[in-house]
Amino acid sequence: MSLKLSVIQITKDKLCTIWVTALRLLNMEVKMSKYYATEERQFTEFMAKLPEPTKFMKDFKWGKIFQGRQYRNYKNDYCDVRIWEKSQNVIVLFSQDNANPSMSITNASEYIATAVKKFVPQARKVRWFESYECYTINGEHHFDEIFYDLDSEGMFCHPKWRRKTKQEFGEIVN
Repeated sequence: MSLKLSVIQITKDKLCTIWVTALRLLNMEVKMSKYYATEERQFTEFMAKLPEPTKFMKDFKWGKIFQGRQYRNYKNDYCDVRIWEKSQNVIVLFSQDNANPSMSITNASEYIATAVKKFVPQARKVRWFESYECYTINGEHHFDEIFYDLDSEGMFCHPKWRRKTKQEFGEIVN
């Protein structure tokens, strides 16, 4: 009988520890959710100050382009795509919010660019960018310009990134 009581006592202690840990994690998630909401609002406010994109593809399902190829199953992966057509070039921005369960736009940038290129006028130079709606560095959103090579099948590959500030990106789009 005393053995059973000690086992129950240990179980209660562990259960209590698990419960406290779960409450702490829930509290942390609530704080992070508020943080992400603030970051996303700042991103939206900044984007509203820019010229209206020529094309805006909300929840662009880039993964459907690769259905049935040798790549993993991307069919439900998506991101937002904004395209600004300027006289000298075209600016393309991939963005992703915190709630998006897809592969990150950084890890999938060459796939996204390949899927999007059919929507981009080919006669002009294309400048590719990515940004996350809910992440900042030192409180500032950043925009990474992406440079690609092309493989023998016409797919973008070997991305290289160069960080731009919010102000630099705004100047490029304006």
